[in-house]
Amino acid sequence: EKTTREDFFLITTICYSTPTGRSSQRYNRIVSGRERPAASTSSMDSPGEEAVELVQQHRRHVRQQQRIVRIRPAVENRSRRTRAVGACCLISVVLIAAVGSILQGDGEDPERSTAGHPLASLSCPAWNQNRSFTISDIETNNQIVKDIPGFLKSFRTKNMAEWDGQTYADVKSKMKKYKAARFSTLKNGDALFEVNCGVGLNTVLTLDILQQVRNVTNITVYGSDMIGESVEVAKQLMDQGILPGASRKGTICHADSGNLLFAPSNSFDLVFTSHLTILQDPLNAAGSQRDEKEQKDYYSSICDGTRVNHESLLDTWRSRQEWRFTQFVKEMVRIGKPGAPIIIEGVSQQYCDNKQDGDGVSGAYWKDAVKGHTWYVNPKSLSIEPSPVDSKKYDVFLKKFKKHTQRS
Repeated sequence: EKTTREDFFLITTICYSTPTGRSSQRYNRIVSGRERPAASTSSMDSPGEEAVELVQQHRRHVRQQQRIVRIRPAVENRSRRTRAVGACCLISVVLIAAVGSILQGDGEDPERSTAGHPLASLSCPAWNQNRSFTISDIETNNQIVKDIPGFLKSFRTKNMAEWDGQTYADVKSKMKKYKAARFSTLKNGDALFEVNCGVGLNTVLTLDILQQVRNVTNITVYGSDMIGESVEVAKQLMDQGILPGASRKGTICHADSGNLLFAPSNSFDLVFTSHLTILQDPLNAAGSQRDEKEQKDYYSSICDGTRVNHESLLDTWRSRQEWRFTQFVKEMVRIGKPGAPIIIEGVSQQYCDNKQDGDGVSGAYWKDAVKGHTWYVNPKSLSIEPSPVDSKKYDVFLKKFKKHTQRS
């Protein structure tokens, strides 16, 4: 056979430098590098059978090592491919399970879904007081309770005492632009809270507009009112499907709307009201046995400056009414999530500035309050706009700070 240079080197070493009986052991030591072959100056004769066998062993050893080197990368590549396929299968299983869960959730009953909401366990306080009924309250409740199914079919075209005789459709048309802009942060699945919700028509109107303009659905509705009868009517209407866009009833409480301690802090995506409860008689004029007309004349005389100590009385009157507003809004801000809009609709001017309306506060009050950090809101978020529904009133928009600080 044709001998290679390495074959010649091994044959020379084995045949001329070692005893024949120990040639195999010496070959192994030389191949493994543990022994260096001795140099030889003799000329090469025929290698013999033993030398040929050792050369063949050496060649087989080399081929085996080359084969191992070639096989190892192939095995590693195969292992990588196996792991990749396993990962893909796992991801596919997870995705299929997620899609199945979503599809199953779409078919859930709204009432059952409410039970899974984080605020579903919110419980109402034991509160047995009632705010004074107005003619509007009585007319609205009586109008609904007599025929709830009939009301659900026709309320959009009825003249509502709650809106000074305007229809739902009229108010919706006037409020559409404002609601779409100011309630724009609400997203599918959010939770809102309406303070002094009455029978819930303002919430229904709000969700109706948001579904139509922004395709917002699946809102969970919470609220409170100081009239127990109105709360019961609101619950019945919501149970019978008055809420649009697959929205659902959360918890509606008969409670003091200026003290919302039953509602957890930082919980709602938006908090609003269309009726901020004022002090009906901040100077306790009724305590002097005055009837309603005499009370009105009493407050008018303070505004006109014809009553003794009218300036002092006016300061006391304003400070008490502003304190009421401050506490009311403070609770609204507290229960809103960081960054949540706080919306107060239908605020009246001070009685002295508009005797045709109920009492309220001036626009300057809101500006002073946010500058003085009365509430945990961003002062730059304050917006005061004329009410689209009632020219005698105005709407206020605030936004809670996004980050929690020490002044929360």
